[in-house]
Amino acid sequence: MASVNIILREDKIDKNGLIPIYLRVSKGGHSRFFTTGIKIKKQDWDVDGRCIKKGKNKTRMNAWLARQFEAMQGHALDLELQGKTLKQLQRDGIKNASASFFEQAQLEIIRLKQEGRYGNFKKSRSIIGKLQNYTGGQLRFDQITVSFLKDYTIYLREAMQNAPGTIESNLKHIRLIVKKAVREGTIPVTQDAFLHFPIVGAKSQVSFLTNHELILLEELELEKDSLLAIFRDIFLFAATSNGMRISDLLKLKWGNVTDNWIHIQMHKFDKSHSLPLTNRGKKVLTLYGYPDRPPEDYVFPCLDTKKNLEDSFVLGREIECRTALMNRYLKKLATMAGISKKLTTHIARHTCATRALSRGMKLAHVQRMLGHSSITTTQIYAKVIDKDLEESMRMLD
Repeated sequence: MASVNIILREDKIDKNGLIPIYLRVSKGGHSRFFTTGIKIKKQDWDVDGRCIKKGKNKTRMNAWLARQFEAMQGHALDLELQGKTLKQLQRDGIKNASASFFEQAQLEIIRLKQEGRYGNFKKSRSIIGKLQNYTGGQLRFDQITVSFLKDYTIYLREAMQNAPGTIESNLKHIRLIVKKAVREGTIPVTQDAFLHFPIVGAKSQVSFLTNHELILLEELELEKDSLLAIFRDIFLFAATSNGMRISDLLKLKWGNVTDNWIHIQMHKFDKSHSLPLTNRGKKVLTLYGYPDRPPEDYVFPCLDTKKNLEDSFVLGREIECRTALMNRYLKKLATMAGISKKLTTHIARHTCATRALSRGMKLAHVQRMLGHSSITTTQIYAKVIDKDLEESMRMLD
C-alpha cells in the first residue's frame, strides 16, 4: 500500500534559510516527491503534527497543505486500484479540477514576503487584489479561459483605464501563477489558457536627456548636502557613468567600490554585477569623500539608517519610498533647469544607454553594462538611436 507523508526537504534549503515542504509518496521501498509550493523556516515546522506551528499565515498555509495531502491520498489510492506506478503518479501530479487560483496566488505573495522581495510582493498583492475585485474573490483555474482573459483585458483597459504596459504586467503575473501550478502538478496543462492566449507586449517609450539638458542639470547651483543636490548627483552618476538602477545606487556602500570597480548584488534580480568606475563616476563620488570613507557607509546618504536595513523587506520598502521622493524632487529639478521633459529616475538609465550607443559602444557591451538578461531589451535603445538619426538626416532634404 502506498503511503503519503508531508515532509521538509532540508536538502533544498534556499539562501534565505527557507525550506520547501513536499509531499512524499512511498511504495515498495521507492519514493516520489511533490512540491506544495510552500517554504518555511525549520523552527516553524511541527514534525509530529506535520503542520506549520508558527507564522502569521499558518492557518491559510495549513489549510492548503491539508487539501494537497487529501488530494494526494486519493491519487495514492488510485495507484493501488488502477495499478499505476510511482513514475506515472509523478507525471500526473496532484491535479485538482476545482483548485483555487487565489489560494495559489496567496502562496506566491507569502513567498515573496518571506524572501524579502518587497517590490515584487507589493506588485503581486496589487495585481491579485485587482483580479479579486473583478471576480468577487472566487476563481478556479479551470475558469481562466481564453474568453475570460480577453474580457479581463478589456476590463483593465476600459474600466480601470490601465496603460498597455500595466495590462501586460498584470497578465504576465497571472500567467506566472498558472504556469507554476502546472509545474507543481496542481492543475493539468490543459487548464493553461495562456497556451492559446499570447500576451501582446506594450511598445516601450524611451525618453532621455540630451547633452545640453545634462549640462543644464549639472550647472544648477544647489545647497550642498541637501536632498535636492544628492538626488541630482545620483541621477547624473547613473546617466553619465554606468546606467545603474536607482535602487542599486541607493543601497550602494563604499565597500562595493574597490580598485576602480563597482561590485553589487542587483536589487531587482538579486544577481552579482560588476562595472568599471568611469572618470565621470569618480567625479561625482569625490563630492562624497571618495575614496576615503568607511566601507559600511552608504555612498549617497539617503536611506534612513535608523531602520533595520539588514532586513531585505525593510530595505525594499525604504528604497521604494526614497525612489518616490526622488521622482518628486526630479520634477522640481527639471523645472529649475528649464527641462520640459518629465524627469524620473529611470530616465537616467535611458540616457546612459542612448549616450553609450550613440558614441559607438557595442550593443552587447551596453547589455552587459545595464545588466539585461536578454539583448532584445537593449535593442530598444538601438531603435531610438536609429529613429533619432533618421529624423536628423531629414534636415538634409
